[in-house]
Amino acid sequence: MEALDPKLTGRKRAQALLEFALVVPFFLIMLFAVFEFGRAMVEYTSLSNAAREGARTAIVSSKTVDEVTTAVRKATVTIGTLPAVTLTASRNGTALADPMTRTSGDTVQVQVTHSFTPIFWIAHGYIPDIIGGLGTSISMGSTAKMTVE
Repeated sequence: MEALDPKLTGRKRAQALLEFALVVPFFLIMLFAVFEFGRAMVEYTSLSNAAREGARTAIVSSKTVDEVTTAVRKATVTIGTLPAVTLTASRNGTALADPMTRTSGDTVQVQVTHSFTPIFWIAHGYIPDIIGGLGTSISMGSTAKMTVE
């Protein structure tokens, strides 16, 4: 068995420490990016489900706009501000001035919008010159359309 040269062992340790210092930031950035992407997908899926739930509520002509908005917000899992809800109704392709005048056979459309705000500082845009951060928020939304019963 050979004796280890102390200089060579120190060089190997320094090389390993340098490689670790170069790789860890990229690994952490990738880890945080996967986490943020997952959060964004959860919020987007929540908005899609909420829009569909709002449309299901709106197809009952006796439901008010406030009841539709409440149904949408109950079905939404978002962080921060509540989503904006827009209800429109149309008859034979022409938009109705008041969605409350919808009757059987009309089409209702529920649009839900929300601003997704990343948590981590890199994605939050604190160093945009280096990696081009995403800014302070990302606007996302979903729309569902159904026929009134």
